[in-house]
Amino acid sequence: MESNIANKSIPLIDISALVSPSFDASNPSNEAVAVCREIYEACTTWGFFQVVGHGVSLEVQSSFLDLAKRFFSLPLVEKNALNVQYGGRAWRGYMPMGGEGTKGRVDHKEGIYFSHEHADDHPKVVANTPLFGKNQFPDKSLPEMRPVVLSYVDQVTELGEKLCDGISLSLALPPLYIRNHYLQPDPISLCRCFRYPQAKQNNDHTVIPSQHATPTVPSPSSTAVIPYGIGAHTDFGLLTILSQDCAGLQVLKPDTTDEWETVPYVEGSFVVNVGDMLDRMSDGRLRSRPHRAILPQDSDRISIPFFFDFSWDAHMTHLPLQHLPPMSSKDQEDAHYRWNNYSTFLDVSGQWWQYLGKKIQNFFPDLVLPEFQSNG
Repeated sequence: MESNIANKSIPLIDISALVSPSFDASNPSNEAVAVCREIYEACTTWGFFQVVGHGVSLEVQSSFLDLAKRFFSLPLVEKNALNVQYGGRAWRGYMPMGGEGTKGRVDHKEGIYFSHEHADDHPKVVANTPLFGKNQFPDKSLPEMRPVVLSYVDQVTELGEKLCDGISLSLALPPLYIRNHYLQPDPISLCRCFRYPQAKQNNDHTVIPSQHATPTVPSPSSTAVIPYGIGAHTDFGLLTILSQDCAGLQVLKPDTTDEWETVPYVEGSFVVNVGDMLDRMSDGRLRSRPHRAILPQDSDRISIPFFFDFSWDAHMTHLPLQHLPPMSSKDQEDAHYRWNNYSTFLDVSGQWWQYLGKKIQNFFPDLVLPEFQSNG
């Protein structure tokens, strides 16, 4: 499929034909094929798109956003009782303000981390495998949070699988190719919920963070110095599926080095973007593009990025795309620039845990890993 999208705005795609119970990957409807074409065009230009008609319960999505606001308004001592350091290798729980950084800069956000719930007798838990285990919930203060979050995690995981089915179809791969080759038995799903605090302006036009709790985004012509909730970066793995309660996410415009597009807030939508590994696996056809989050002006912003990744034991390979037309020399140059300046991946080989393990080794220094050269 050739891309003919006009690079003026981030696409908004109704994917109801793709997530319909009647969708047949072996014999897709014309409507589903059209959806996949739109996804391909978005992934090969912006690397980002928004989806509606996604099948995730709007009530669950809205409830999670509301519960997140209520959680972050709890006293710090209550939040810290769920500190991520108490979650062990499952890497679940509360991350305090300033507890993480991106590209050498401290992030200005606080968060709480969730994933699928794994019982104590789960083989990966028994083996003390990172990222497998139980969540930490504020059951006394917000007992309703547990069922809402777990339902959300299940539903967005299913959405991620269906998006991968659409990407497989858009690349003219065999039906369910990505699902069958890289998501079995279960994908890794990391649900992060962040609060970016309101920024307020001083007389000297320097915007400083405020701890008060829908905001507006500073205009491009503003003279204010806007601090970032998180600086420019790309995402690590397969796909990111993000819910938000207002605008604040910005994406580097295609074919520019310093022009940023604010992703508009569309109620009930998800923002989807390509990760670094999918970029490498597609030889640069599907683009993992730089993005950042600025602090809101009027009130706090809730952002829930859901990192939908390959299964822990997935064998990483380049996608078989020899049947597609060759990429242009410019697209190849752009791909190498992304890989050299944003990604840590040196090649596509091995298993996904080798890449993921090296990333989380920063948080678990006692984690011993074999030498693996494909992840720098």
